Amino acid sequence: MIAEISAPAAAIDALLGEADPVPRALETAGATPGEVLHPLLAAGLAAAHEPAFRLWTEGIDPGVRILGGHLGALLLVDEPAGARTLVGVSYEEVPLALVGAVALEPRPSCDEPPIRLGAPALAELIGGADARSPPRAEAEALKRRLEPGVRHWSVMCAGREGQGGEVPRSVEVVEGEGGIWRVRTVDDGGLVELAPTTSTAVLRDLVALLP
Repeated sequence: MIAEISAPAAAIDALLGEADPVPRALETAGATPGEVLHPLLAAGLAAAHEPAFRLWTEGIDPGVRILGGHLGALLLVDEPAGARTLVGVSYEEVPLALVGAVALEPRPSCDEPPIRLGAPALAELIGGADARSPPRAEAEALKRRLEPGVRHWSVMCAGREGQGGEVPRSVEVVEGEGGIWRVRTVDDGGLVELAPTTSTAVLRDLVALLP
């Protein structure tokens, strides 16, 4: 029974373009002729043809996408050398798949107040340079907490195309060994806020992305 398929990205994309995957398309994507698809993979392929939701990661390597609906979903993982892997998951397993994709883990709690800064300053701060927008004391305190193992990632979610779901919602996070922060845009001028949070709260935010 086929539980996952790994193949060149072009073959995977061709497979996803089939409303009802035919044996030839499956074989091209690496499936063994005559083998039966695992029920989760079969349900995921069916749901991915016209997905009710689309999730994808940004700032994470390897990149991950999830396409699906309430009856099943398909996890797509970008692999080295242009390959891609498909794994079927149930709707209920999607949050766990996201947690694995972003490697979310417990972080120390932080009771410092939120800090606001411009997007360029955030990029400089994460990159190790001094941030110029916020007061120096706040920037330096945040920088010290971020420096060990800093990671900046987002999970994006969009609904069904053509039904008002094209505008994505997101969970954006900056984390390091010193804590974890939610990142939110607070005005049209590019000002962002980094608010201390917990890994548990981030998990709840990821679950809330699902329709």
